[in-house]
Amino acid sequence: MDKHFLEFIGNCFISAAKGQKYMEDMERGMSRGLNGFDDQFEMFKKFYGLERLKDKAPDYPENWEKFIKDFKKLFIDYLGFFSMASFEEHLSLVNKYEALKKKADEQEKTIQRLQSRSGESLTGQEKIAENLQSLIDDQTHQFQKMMDSFGRFAKSSAKTSASRRKSHD
Repeated sequence: MDKHFLEFIGNCFISAAKGQKYMEDMERGMSRGLNGFDDQFEMFKKFYGLERLKDKAPDYPENWEKFIKDFKKLFIDYLGFFSMASFEEHLSLVNKYEALKKKADEQEKTIQRLQSRSGESLTGQEKIAENLQSLIDDQTHQFQKMMDSFGRFAKSSAKTSASRRKSHD
């Protein structure tokens, strides 16, 4: 993990511990992206050496984009420490969930069709199928809760990204 990034995040936490008002300001600033979040932005520039760069330098836009790209990657890695997923990972998990749900529904239909064809009382197999269905339902419910949580995170991340893009335009 990049030492500048960790130092930046560490100082954010130290600053946040200094008072509730500061934490509220930080939350407001995060919701607007880096705009209106001057203290953290200045700290970000300091730790990444951006304060030495001149705004009018010919390579400033390229350097700025590189720093932002690197910061986003490091932030996603940092979120991994808290078992949080990036927006892309979230979408991938949603797609996998939908595919598994569809597969489980198809398997349930197949089980029912085979049971009706056999015409026999499959009490042992029926119990297994019921237990399996109960397990699938429980896992689906737990997974849906996790996806809802990821959805809330992704929406807040998307809003932050959109506000950043608007500020760069």
